[in-house]
Amino acid sequence: MARSYAICRISGVIELAHSVPEGCIALAEGEREALRRVISATAQISPDGLTVPGLTQAENEQQQRAAIAAYIHTLTPRNGAHFTALGA
Repeated sequence: MARSYAICRISGVIELAHSVPEGCIALAEGEREALRRVISATAQISPDGLTVPGLTQAENEQQQRAAIAAYIHTLTPRNGAHFTALGA
């Protein structure tokens, strides 16, 4: 199966993609259905869609990046054959 990526921009809105566009942060890679399942279970629901938890409270880019890193860290225990957290 083709690998997909869970990605976000600094705004924290999470998308699934077949590649990581410039300016995006890769959160995890794996099979699309596994990504969808894990991200749906762990992300925050907002009017914009699924977002990185804690990002709405961030006051500056450093705090935004810290929230994204913390989220990736929470994804790591879910690593397996079809899902891998990245960048933690």
